[in-house]
Amino acid sequence: MAMDCLGHIINNDGLHADADKLDIIRKWRQPRDYHDIQKFLGIVNYIAAYLPGVASFTLPLSDMSKNKQPFMWHPIHDACMQNIKDLCCEGNIPVLRPINPKLDESIWVICDASVSGVGAMYGQGPIWQKCHPAGFMSKKFTDAQRNYRVFEAETLAILEALLKWEDKLIGYKIHVVTDHESLQFFKTQKRLSGHQMHWMEYLSRFDFDIMYIKSVQNKVADALSQYFESDRPGEIHDLCKYVSADARLDEDGEDLPLGRKAELSHMLEQAYSLRCSSRLKEKQEKHDIEAAELEANKPDNHIHSDDSNKTEPPSHYFDPTVIDSLASGPDL
Repeated sequence: MAMDCLGHIINNDGLHADADKLDIIRKWRQPRDYHDIQKFLGIVNYIAAYLPGVASFTLPLSDMSKNKQPFMWHPIHDACMQNIKDLCCEGNIPVLRPINPKLDESIWVICDASVSGVGAMYGQGPIWQKCHPAGFMSKKFTDAQRNYRVFEAETLAILEALLKWEDKLIGYKIHVVTDHESLQFFKTQKRLSGHQMHWMEYLSRFDFDIMYIKSVQNKVADALSQYFESDRPGEIHDLCKYVSADARLDEDGEDLPLGRKAELSHMLEQAYSLRCSSRLKEKQEKHDIEAAELEANKPDNHIHSDDSNKTEPPSHYFDPTVIDSLASGPDL
């Protein structure tokens, strides 16, 4: 039996790191261009101090972009990336450290938004640059969300992070680090829209302050926010991969922008259709397997007559001269 206690997994064998903590890195897909590699390495290099020997695997990847040749992904690069992921999976290496309120260290939530989505990490440390990571996150913007104003997109990055790690952060003093003064725009607006009011109400539940930094300093969150940038046109992901803070904080959808509300309805219908299709396919496959098993185990129903009872055609039917003589013709 195992249980989650403050981000640790406790079972009969002792205390273990939560395997879900490194999902972002472990599930990072194969890079499609040099920019993808730079984003991946940006995160890996940030936690390199906790990954002994990782430099030997990151070097071949970082060298790829130096030759100015067309992007080519070779088996050695695949092996290096897999080794990095394997290092991140080893439970005896403290890559991530759960938040410990007893420590005299600040709790940091570092966020960023890009054209393609949002990214964030949270952790604990004396300053945000030396924050020991506790978790990472990447989410993709929908088409309607890309039409949000910049300060709304940046605020969604903060909201998405707080919603994801709410149980780890609520009740504690936290410092939100971002490279955009998004919340300042809300404070200066004379009137908030309906969905903005939902956002501000949720933020009021947390004890936090905002630290603004230059975008060039926000490397990890920036890389996470651009994870889906190289998606192909029309590429679809599971619903959990998309930014959903705006919808979750407005369950009735009454205050969502018109385009976003219609889009959300379409996405839910599409997800339901895919789920039904998948279940139907599973049932059909199960039916086919059962039918194949029945066919394989069915007794042979063919009636085989004894050879002695078989009626053989007269031998003269195989004699061409006799056949010719039996052919129909004029009477003699």
